[in-house]
Amino acid sequence: MRSRTQTSAWLLALGSALLCSACSLSPSQGQFACQTEADCPRGWECRGGYCYSGSEPIPTDSHTDTDTGSETQSTAGTDTGTGTGSDTSTTDTGTGTGSDTLTTDTGTGTGTGTGTGTDTGTISDTDTFPPDGWLECKVVRVTNTTATSQSGFPVPVRFNTGSHGAIYSVARSDGADLRFFASDRITALPHEIEVWNPSGSSVVWVRVPVLLASPGTTDFYLCYGNLSAADTQNPSVVWTAYSGVWHLAEQSGTVAVDSKNGFDGEYLGSPGFGSAGPMGDLAVAFGTDQAIDLGDLSLAGTTLTVEALVDVGDCPNTARKRIFARADEGATFDQHEVRLSIAYNNPAKCQVELGVRSDAGVSASLVGGSFNTNPGWMHVAAVFGSGTVRLYVNGVEQAQAALAGSLLNSPTAKASWAASLLPAVSSPFNDPIAEARISHSALSANWIAAQNAAMRTSTFVQILDP
Repeated sequence: MRSRTQTSAWLLALGSALLCSACSLSPSQGQFACQTEADCPRGWECRGGYCYSGSEPIPTDSHTDTDTGSETQSTAGTDTGTGTGSDTSTTDTGTGTGSDTLTTDTGTGTGTGTGTGTDTGTISDTDTFPPDGWLECKVVRVTNTTATSQSGFPVPVRFNTGSHGAIYSVARSDGADLRFFASDRITALPHEIEVWNPSGSSVVWVRVPVLLASPGTTDFYLCYGNLSAADTQNPSVVWTAYSGVWHLAEQSGTVAVDSKNGFDGEYLGSPGFGSAGPMGDLAVAFGTDQAIDLGDLSLAGTTLTVEALVDVGDCPNTARKRIFARADEGATFDQHEVRLSIAYNNPAKCQVELGVRSDAGVSASLVGGSFNTNPGWMHVAAVFGSGTVRLYVNGVEQAQAALAGSLLNSPTAKASWAASLLPAVSSPFNDPIAEARISHSALSANWIAAQNAAMRTSTFVQILDP
């Protein structure tokens, strides 16, 4: 049933239409409220609570949506969408490690979005080389000729004005800025400067973690050129395999410096400092009544290595020239606990001689490396271990002998290099020594061979451009 108000409104509209039959006027849509079609004029429809003519469309809800979303991007841009749409921007990745990802802007209807942003990505280079503050780096290549690899091996890096003047011109005058790195260019390697002379020859010892066996080569890096760098030498770590290391690179004074444990010796008799070694090393030339006194340096135990780099100028005629010895005062030659000598054996022929005594009351005497006059620089080594004494000359085993027990070690005995001041010496060691070492371990045959090559072969270590 139509209400009285609805009926009046309907009659008014119908009457207006009849008065102007030529007009296209029709009751305006939405003019009548309704609940069902029965409340509307005939032919009209009730939709959404209002009467509509069947020939008229339902009006659309036109409006404008404004996109107020924010976005971050590396460059300014405009996103425009019409109707219902989705605007998804891409990922902008910059050079280096920085990466910018833009957000997603979704709008409904007609929308316009404009965004600007800042690229906050940073460039990070984890392979910076040379290290910050250092100007240049070189490759150092070691060519081992022995059949086994060695761990913690010290190698000599040599410099001279002819081949390395450019390094001298960039590095600090005292070499304090020298740095050495393993092949990964990160791990620092310990080093010791034996001598640094920008006007001549220099030697720096570097401990490599592993020296590869032949035919492999071992590479590491030398960096230099930082005038404000502090000195980072660490000799005791370089010489982990040894108990005492004497480079004999002093220019004056009475102290023979031990690079390993501070067991410094005393120069006796004013020897000749600053003699030339085999490859840029310095040496001390000894003569009559001259030696290095090591005091009561102990050699006790069941393992020992004594090695030296010596320049043997001539045969000692009928006497012995002792390179190293440990003995009690007044002991005869055969009573020495350890002796490593150059001995005259027959006309115009000399040999290296080794004598060792044990606390079991036995001794071993070995000879090897026969030579005539002026053999030049020689690497000599005596090794005791596993009940056997071995003698090496220039990296090659010359002889061996069994020795039971431990090394004899009298508390009153004295040790010395160039042992001309000890008793029973009829001829002084009147030749230069460039390197002298003692280890309380029995170093292997391949270690001895590699050390011989390191000290006497110019191709063992080379400095190359990276």
